[in-house]
Amino acid sequence: MKLCPQCKAREEDDRLIACPKCGASYDGPTSVPRDEIAALERRVLKKLTRKVAGWLFGGLSVITVIGIVQFAIQFGALWRTGVSKLELLLNNRIADEFKTERIRNTISEVAQTQAKALMKSNIQPEIDKVKADTAAKSAAFDAFLTKLREENQSAYGSLASEVTQLKDRNHLMQLADDAVSTGKRKALDELRSVKMEENNPLAPLASSLFFQVKNFYLNGNRIGGYRPTMHRFGLTEASTATPPPSDDAYTTEDLLNELRHGDDWRDRAKSADILVTRRTKTVPDALFDSIKNDPHLEVARNAVLSFCTITGYQKKDVFGEDDLADWWRAHRTEVLAGLPD
Repeated sequence: MKLCPQCKAREEDDRLIACPKCGASYDGPTSVPRDEIAALERRVLKKLTRKVAGWLFGGLSVITVIGIVQFAIQFGALWRTGVSKLELLLNNRIADEFKTERIRNTISEVAQTQAKALMKSNIQPEIDKVKADTAAKSAAFDAFLTKLREENQSAYGSLASEVTQLKDRNHLMQLADDAVSTGKRKALDELRSVKMEENNPLAPLASSLFFQVKNFYLNGNRIGGYRPTMHRFGLTEASTATPPPSDDAYTTEDLLNELRHGDDWRDRAKSADILVTRRTKTVPDALFDSIKNDPHLEVARNAVLSFCTITGYQKKDVFGEDDLADWWRAHRTEVLAGLPD
């Protein structure tokens, strides 16, 4: 046992050379300053503390890392399982929702809205641009045409007038052709109407064509050798005999009926021609009616010839257009009185 000479503390360990409490040497006063001893004690304590902490926390870190890794693995497995189940659940829920009318309507509305927005933002500007370009080009072309018409109005008007006159001339030529080739009375009537228009520049042409048509019928005859085949009253059959009957085989009633109601203009014209030999009271009025109303000029011409022979009228026109009607009104009673029934 040792007794500290400084603090009087007793220590059981005889191997000590200094008092652990005050640091005094058991053999005499310490040669090391007290503050250095304290600093040494702090360094030793610090090293000791670090060593112990390294032992403790180093081992704990390894264990902790191992535990964290195991936890992370288990948690990752659980996380993946949970996420998979959640995704499946969400997909099923979304699929069920898309089957509902509300969702389909919503999607349709969204699609329409997006389409409208896309058209408005991307397509509509291009359409507007094309419209604007087209309108501008159309306006420019209209302006060009207007300017062209203004610059050439005089020539254009003259050309248009000449074209119109050419069309009118061609129309008059066609009327004359129809009057000659098909015997259309309406064609001759239209020529007469044009030639009577004093201010019509084509009146001279119409007059010339009008008299050319009359000249044709004055000298021409297209049914000279035609044999009529028409119904004869008193017979059981129509005139289908071969060869056709002679002109004398038809009665006056046969000829008058054909003149008034026959479909073939040739039969009507031939009837008017044959009636020149039938001087009876019923013939002149029938011939006069054909002169005024038959649509075919060949029939009217033949009716005039026969009418002149039977009544004694001196014709002044191939179609009796001058004074035939006035003459017949004045002499009808006298003429019919001199004809047999």
